[in-house]
Amino acid sequence: MNKDQKLLMLDAELERMRENYTNDIQKAKSFNFPTRDIHAIIETNIESLVNLKRNELDLKEEEIQSQRAKSKEIISELRNI
Repeated sequence: MNKDQKLLMLDAELERMRENYTNDIQKAKSFNFPTRDIHAIIETNIESLVNLKRNELDLKEEEIQSQRAKSKEIISELRNI
């Protein structure tokens, strides 16, 4: 599998995380669980995934910035739920 394919897989994984975490946040809110705690866990998980993949894929700086921007977009979106 080449690097471009692996980047596409990372993008797909981030999208799955967005969907899963959206559902998790909605469930937690229905039980009055503090979403601040959930947001912190989600942010850590997403950033860890991107960092792990960055090292694994030996990404160039512009690719790293692109992945960070995507992860920040997801985190921001999830914070607004």
